[in-house]
Amino acid sequence: RRLVSTIVSSSSSSSSSSSRVRHLFRTHSSSNSNNSDNNISNSSLCVHNKMNKDELQSLSCKINGGCSRETPKLSEEEIEKLLAEYPLWHRIGKTIITRKFTAKNWQCAADFFSQLSTVAEEEGHHPDFKLTNYREVEVSLSTHAIGALSMYDFILAAKLDKIPVVYSPKWERENIKE
Repeated sequence: RRLVSTIVSSSSSSSSSSSRVRHLFRTHSSSNSNNSDNNISNSSLCVHNKMNKDELQSLSCKINGGCSRETPKLSEEEIEKLLAEYPLWHRIGKTIITRKFTAKNWQCAADFFSQLSTVAEEEGHHPDFKLTNYREVEVSLSTHAIGALSMYDFILAAKLDKIPVVYSPKWERENIKE
């Protein structure tokens, strides 16, 4: 396989951030090139270059046309390292990360879902989400096209974490560390 890199930059990005992002996303094409980069996945580059949650939040899930059957899967080690940046997210099995919280009331939960829907549609990466007991929210991310976790899941998680939420005061006291 030959890897084709895409350069990602933003006028607001610093040069060091831009250089770390430069080779983050790669797409696989069918070729038998002996290029030494063949064994490097997009996620390895992310972990290797120490991309943090804020840097991931600035990326888009539409890089290289979004997720497809060719999207690289994250390794176990990469997932664990990335999850350390996401204290509100937890892993379920091998293919899903999830975030659960209790909103202050039904309207606060509905407001979160409205904003989640806007972000997901803009990114072209759609989570599963549900509301139970009128204010208990659960959001689950997985790259369905590959049946695994990919960088796109963590990019979207970072964006969803930026959505303001009015939590239940009790839930917030017990779960949010400042």
